[in-house]
Amino acid sequence: MPVTYIDDTDLIYTGQWSIGGTPSEYLSTTHGTNEVGASASFTFLGTSISVYGTIAANAKHVKSIYT
Repeated sequence: MPVTYIDDTDLIYTGQWSIGGTPSEYLSTTHGTNEVGASASFTFLGTSISVYGTIAANAKHVKSIYT
């Protein structure tokens, strides 16, 4: 099965998100939020998914849920 790479710019966001990025991140893009209840979603048809992200060293109460 072929591998498809998805950038954070391909996701659907709800809530207030900021856009940034550094050269060490995929396509130099990233999204971030401090808003409780904010979400990002992506729907795919396949058998598995891998998620990679950046979390700031000073981040508190970070939660990632995948359903």
